[in-house]
Amino acid sequence: MTPLSKIRPMRLRDLFWILQIENACFPSPWPKEEFITELTNNRFAKYFVAISDKRIIGFIGLWLIFEEAHVTTIAVLPNYQKMGIGKSLLSFGEKLAQASNCTKMILEVRESNKNAYQFYLNEGYKFNRIKKNYYTHNLEDGIEMIKELNHAAHSGS
Repeated sequence: MTPLSKIRPMRLRDLFWILQIENACFPSPWPKEEFITELTNNRFAKYFVAISDKRIIGFIGLWLIFEEAHVTTIAVLPNYQKMGIGKSLLSFGEKLAQASNCTKMILEVRESNKNAYQFYLNEGYKFNRIKKNYYTHNLEDGIEMIKELNHAAHSGS
């Protein structure tokens, strides 16, 4: 497998591939219309794709709202997981958030998704709270996690 070659903004024409990844990664994938709305009508939304061998293999979505960056979604094709792609996407999102003067990143993870929860812990995210029945298709609880973003490196201090 070839490693990540670049991260670029998501485009509407990418949605065929994005939906393939959604279906491979999530028990209740977002519908195409949700992505269209995010890409065309949400001024806070920023979505990016990970490319390897000219193929979309992952993506991340963020809302940058004042001092908070909220990870709305992140996914990597199963065959490319555990290769650092998710880490690269998350790091890219954090750098974008810092450049936008965000002071923290927030995300939710399914309570049953132990691998993702551990991944976020390893990346410096901390448990914040349980969101009861957060996932509407099966009423599974979500775990909200937060990471404080360090701005010292960007301030010249």
